[in-house]
Amino acid sequence: MADEHFIHKTYYRQLLENVEAQHPLPALGEMFFVEHAKENADLSHIRFAQGEMYFHHKDIEAAIYKWENVSGELEPWAKKNIGDAYYELGWYSEAENTYTSIKTDSTVLSVETALQLFSLYGEKGNTEKVYKYIKKAISIDPDYPNVTELARTFYEEQEDWNNAVELAAAEAKRTGSLKWFGILRSYIDNGHTKDFSPEYFYDTAKVLNETDRQSFSQFTASLWMSYKKRDTFLPWMNMANTLFSEVEVDYDAPLEEIAALHHESYMELMTGEYLIKQVETVIPGLLRNWFKFTSEKRALFPAAAVMAWTEYFPSSLDGDTLKAAENVLFNYEHVSGNLEETLDLLQTVLTWAESNQLKMSGKVKWMVSRLTKNKTHLLVTGSAGSGKEEVINSLLNESLSGDEQITMFIDNHPELQSMNEVTEEGSQPVEDIAALPDYTVVELTWPSSFLEELNCSLISTPVFNGRSISQNEASRYLNVSDGMLYVLDGRRPFSEEEFQLLMDIYENAPGLQVHFLLNDRDKSVYDQYIAEEVREKIKDVFPEARVFSFPSQNAGYGEVHDLVEFINGSFTLHSAKSSEQQIAKLISLIRYVLSDLLEKRTAMENTYNDNVVFNEDIMERLKGLVNSLKDTEQDKSQIITESYRAVKEEAKRDLRKKVPGLLKECADYIKEDSDFRNLHEELDERMNEAIRKHIHDNLVPGLRLELQQWLDGSEEELRAVQEYLDGMNETLNSLYEEEKLNLQCDFQVLSDWRRDINRITHRIDFEDENIMNRSKPSQFFLKSAGKLFGNIQQNKNMLYNQYKRAVENDSYEDVTESVVKKTFLEFDLFEKALKADVSLFFEGPFLELSKTITEAEAEKGQVIDKLEKIKQSPEHFYDPLKIFEVRLLQCEMMKRASEDQPYVT
Repeated sequence: MADEHFIHKTYYRQLLENVEAQHPLPALGEMFFVEHAKENADLSHIRFAQGEMYFHHKDIEAAIYKWENVSGELEPWAKKNIGDAYYELGWYSEAENTYTSIKTDSTVLSVETALQLFSLYGEKGNTEKVYKYIKKAISIDPDYPNVTELARTFYEEQEDWNNAVELAAAEAKRTGSLKWFGILRSYIDNGHTKDFSPEYFYDTAKVLNETDRQSFSQFTASLWMSYKKRDTFLPWMNMANTLFSEVEVDYDAPLEEIAALHHESYMELMTGEYLIKQVETVIPGLLRNWFKFTSEKRALFPAAAVMAWTEYFPSSLDGDTLKAAENVLFNYEHVSGNLEETLDLLQTVLTWAESNQLKMSGKVKWMVSRLTKNKTHLLVTGSAGSGKEEVINSLLNESLSGDEQITMFIDNHPELQSMNEVTEEGSQPVEDIAALPDYTVVELTWPSSFLEELNCSLISTPVFNGRSISQNEASRYLNVSDGMLYVLDGRRPFSEEEFQLLMDIYENAPGLQVHFLLNDRDKSVYDQYIAEEVREKIKDVFPEARVFSFPSQNAGYGEVHDLVEFINGSFTLHSAKSSEQQIAKLISLIRYVLSDLLEKRTAMENTYNDNVVFNEDIMERLKGLVNSLKDTEQDKSQIITESYRAVKEEAKRDLRKKVPGLLKECADYIKEDSDFRNLHEELDERMNEAIRKHIHDNLVPGLRLELQQWLDGSEEELRAVQEYLDGMNETLNSLYEEEKLNLQCDFQVLSDWRRDINRITHRIDFEDENIMNRSKPSQFFLKSAGKLFGNIQQNKNMLYNQYKRAVENDSYEDVTESVVKKTFLEFDLFEKALKADVSLFFEGPFLELSKTITEAEAEKGQVIDKLEKIKQSPEHFYDPLKIFEVRLLQCEMMKRASEDQPYVT
């Protein structure tokens, strides 16, 4: 570098290059003396060199003095050196001012100044200025030695991964250096590029593709993995499609890693997590590139994917890709139809259904569980009247099967006997097969030496009864079975109807192994003739089928053993075709599951609609019942209260009527010889006793009887309410189909009334009234006269007459009202509480109804929300199903290609 001596402060060497060897300082001094003697002396270059020497010898002040006196072209470098001197002394402010004052066109000086400021601000802790000057240095000359490396180190120390990524990407594009691509890839692998859009790396990847294909493959693979399982996955796939469409295929070195990532991403996009509108623009490009980069031996999968996608989305792929895919399917040899992909599709469907709360029926779950196990199944069915059940019983060595229209999955176990009905909810034990309804599915485990010899499990279905094959139960199991043993009636010729049925079976399950059992009940010659006729007729449809005659009604151990040998020898259930058979079964099972999900979706929507209607109806009923119950409460409260008041008021009237008479009758106690001095007190006692006796002997017993009758009547009224509620309870619970409501009134109220009335009537304690000592003038006069004249004989007659007249003529209104008030005080309080007590009686039903209405309203709201979501976004259900159908068609194509039966569009 031309300015190397300025950078390292060795300009003095250049100046003394032609000077005889001596120490630089004296030599420079002589040069200064000589130059100074000249008329137009230029001392700047000598002073610049002298400053360098002083700096190296730590005479910083002398160095600064020399550089301050430099002018001309060396002045900018002299300023930079002065800044270095201040920096060396730790005078950062002076150094900063000096550096920032430098004005120059020199790239080297500009970079060096920026780097010095970068270091200075680092010492001062001014991070903002550190960023500014390291970026300035790079912008001036990114090729300047170590400047980008210095920036990378700084960014990494700061853990500023965005700037580090931007630097690495920029340098990788600018230089094409594999080193920078490696650094950038390490950032990607460590998750430091998560804030960058995929498009940011497009140009960088293109440069690398032109530089090194192997590094390009590794780099894009790292990017691929960094965007996977993130929101930017689809944008990445769009960018990747564009990027890889521009990459030429190297057939000598195919990008297998990239092809594998295309495969993995295709599976990711086809899990049902993405809507069609999200992937329909992505998948075509992905398939095109995947197929382009895949080697011939792995081409079946993408080829089938291309053809299956085009079947559902025509015109989405170009003609060249379609022709190449057709060529792979039709003209290449393929070893396997890819069992793993079919199993993966089934598991994907099941996972999607579970995550979307689509509950599959118990039968479907059971079927999936059974048929995904490594088991082979032989379907045993036949024509009506063929005696298929006799054949099954012979193999079971037990008379279990009759003419029931059920399907049995039969397994052998040396010790276990079990029969379980498979239901929508799961499975449950069965005691009697004959009692089961038609089309029930039963899992039968039975100990039988013949079953043990078989190489498979059995599926026994109802016989074909003349209906079309699609309406027959056996048709559901054709494609999930590994073979079919069809039982014919040996007593009658092979009919055209049976022949047509076998044609339908072949069309529905063309790859199914089929052999025949002729139920030759009595081994007649005529039966042998029929057997030959059967062989002739079926050979056109099933040329490899064999016919076995079996005497089901007279079969002994040897005949059944021969049947087992025939089955094991005829059905190649464990041959090389077993993988293809398993694929065929899984494809059929997946269709069965998808069909079940569609039914469940429809059923779920219908259930939601029914639920809304039900809750609206039930709320109307419940609210009506609440209103009716409020009216009933008001009526019963009024009836009970008024009937109680009538009893009480009648008792009060009776007491008001009786008390004055009782008191007047006390006049008979007054005699002419009475002690008039104390007569008023004796009369008080006599009168109170008369009232007390009447209350206890007459009023209370009668009142107690009346109140008992009131209680009985009230109970009858309230019992009628409960009977009505019991009826409503039963009606509503029948609608709910569970014991949802319990409208039970609180009969403790009646118990409390009985207790309270018993307590009140038994503790009436009459409190003596002040009858004759009241402040009435007449009583005061009599009392005073008695005190004064009570001992004078001639005055007693007068006092007698006066007392007699006073007692008999008094109305006693105030005394009567006081007696009534005190006697019926607690009865009045009891009456006031009756309305609250009746409300308490009804409280339980009201709370129960209120709670149920609230629950119904909440449930209705939740279901309406679910319905709205279903109606607003049907694609969230139907799009995944369509994607699964694409993958299912792909599996079928791969299977057919492996069987040399390619799918033809």
